[in-house]
Amino acid sequence: MEPLQWSQSIAVGHGEIDGQHRELFDRASQYFAVAGARDKLSQIEAAFMYLDSYVRFHFAHEEKLMRRLGFPGLEDHQKEHRDYIRRLDSVKSQFESEGDSPAVAVALDGLLRLWLMDHIAQSDRLVGDYAARSENPR
Repeated sequence: MEPLQWSQSIAVGHGEIDGQHRELFDRASQYFAVAGARDKLSQIEAAFMYLDSYVRFHFAHEEKLMRRLGFPGLEDHQKEHRDYIRRLDSVKSQFESEGDSPAVAVALDGLLRLWLMDHIAQSDRLVGDYAARSENPR
């Protein structure tokens, strides 16, 4: 699998959100760095569980920011987050039943790529643009 890497091209222009996104990329990379290494099962589980909890923290933080700003797309954005959490919960259940299987790695990789690349580059960029206009009006 091609490693997931942060790039400035998907920055949304809000320092705090971009910092959290970079952290998510780092955590995803840490998971994939140890995935498949049977002698590192505790590290794999810890990396997966941290990624899971950090995603939830990040979504809550992002939604709080959107509410504070009065972001008009909040409801649709929350639906995207809930959909992502449902999908992540499915992969988490698969991980809990199968362990660190190749199928789990493929499912998580696909989900992370979809979210980290598509959701950030499109939906979160709208939030970043709105925040920039709201927090720094001309």
